Amino acid sequence: MDYGWRYFSTYRLTKAALEEFLTKKFGDWNFYISETEGNRYRFWIQRDLTQAEEDEIIELRWKG
Repeated sequence: MDYGWRYFSTYRLTKAALEEFLTKKFGDWNFYISETEGNRYRFWIQRDLTQAEEDEIIELRWKG
């Protein structure tokens, strides 16, 4: 597995929504989610996100 830091824009995306998504995809894990300068979330996961997974996260911006 290729553990490492990944980044995603904070635009209209809550930390809670991102954490819920990651938990569903990768299981109960401490993703060490933090907000960085430049309006990005930084989180630790086992591999790169696929394009489909990135699209799923983008869709979360428009839900609730």
